[in-house]
Amino acid sequence: MSTAESITKNVASLYIGEIISQILTFFLVIAIARYLGDAGLGKYSFVFSFVALFLILADMGLPTLITKEVAKNKALTKAHLTKTFTLKILLNIVTFFITIAAIWFSRKDTETILLVTLAGIAMFFYNLAGMYRAIFQAYELMKYEASSRVIERFIAAGLGIFLFYRGYGIVSLFLVLIFSNIVYYFMLYILTKTKISEVSLAIDVESWKQNLKESMPFWITTVFISIYFRIDTIMLGFMKGFAVTGWYNAALKIIEVITRIPFLLIVAVFPALAKFHRLSYDKTKLLYEKSFYYMILLALPIATGLILLADRVILHIYSSEFTNSVIALQILAASLIFIFVNYLMGYLLNAIDRQKLFTLTSGITTIFNILLNVILIPKYSYIGAAVATLISEILSFSMLYYLTSKNKFSINLAKIVAKPIIANIAMIGFVIYLKNLHLILIISISAIIYFLVILAIKGIGKEEINLLQSLTQKK
Repeated sequence: MSTAESITKNVASLYIGEIISQILTFFLVIAIARYLGDAGLGKYSFVFSFVALFLILADMGLPTLITKEVAKNKALTKAHLTKTFTLKILLNIVTFFITIAAIWFSRKDTETILLVTLAGIAMFFYNLAGMYRAIFQAYELMKYEASSRVIERFIAAGLGIFLFYRGYGIVSLFLVLIFSNIVYYFMLYILTKTKISEVSLAIDVESWKQNLKESMPFWITTVFISIYFRIDTIMLGFMKGFAVTGWYNAALKIIEVITRIPFLLIVAVFPALAKFHRLSYDKTKLLYEKSFYYMILLALPIATGLILLADRVILHIYSSEFTNSVIALQILAASLIFIFVNYLMGYLLNAIDRQKLFTLTSGITTIFNILLNVILIPKYSYIGAAVATLISEILSFSMLYYLTSKNKFSINLAKIVAKPIIANIAMIGFVIYLKNLHLILIISISAIIYFLVILAIKGIGKEEINLLQSLTQKK
């Protein structure tokens, strides 16, 4: 199979699995919002943001390092599934107790402390499974992770919604999440053991030191990114209460679902970028340029559609209790255009061994975002948090575009965005013209119009069309 076909098949596997997973997750979020209200959604969002912030201590950049190294040399698989896996277990245990200590010292709310403890247990198993996800990514076999995640989401959403319907509260949901993540962990363990390699434990302090040294730039980047994406929810929870946090996260959850699109594309493309960097600059740049274009192609209509239809989207998904979320969704939607390409540019720097530059930009963006949140949240509440995110993404884009260009991966932005903008203008006209139709019909027809225009102006070339045709014909 060619590299292009391999990437496309992995993207397809991930997207199918992720679409199903995100639909199930979104059903669960909607159930939380409708059964527990804005404060309930706010508390749920705060708890998982709090736990995720500390969970970066257990990451240490090891999954990214493993993916990169194993993609280059499959012979390293066994070593990482023994020595590095043992290290990950120890890191997860230490992180769990640090998280519990932190919530005890920061809040007196007994229920919040309990929920953080339960979420910490659930995330312990999810994070530990990150080793298996990294191996599957390196082998370009992401379909196994995708199918396992779908099963986990079916358990979490199905049981969670059922318990809400039966009158149980938020604690029952967190118990379900522990169960679903344990199931998820053992599915990946069995798949890794049967499809790739045995999984065992081994203590090798020297190997741990070497791996941690090499993974440190990846980890520091992860620290900055995790803080960046969680700090607004945590600050709102402490400073403005759970109801306001719920309004903001009603919009943010929609954005988080959408940002899985670029993230999953990067997961599929990253191993190929890393391999090509060793073999051919021309192939690396071609893959990067193609990926950049398709990021813009997808991001532009999604961002525009959300801005135009934000009020109807919020009311359709949630209820009138979340009307305050509309303006937050519009502001956050504008940031999607930058988020899509920022993911790609950052991971390109990782692939070409310029990870320290990605770390630097992530650090500057995070510090800038925290300062903006400190300034804007006290006065403008959740709207200030949304504005801080948009401005920070623009800053990140500016730095990453400069750094990738300086490293011989410049992109002609005018040429890249020209055809998507033409199609987007046509789509905007139809959205306005069709404003009285049902929301689902507006979205469906507008999407069709957008891609028909793209095809008409040859925004998708014969190469991509032939590739898709060849893939659908394969048995």
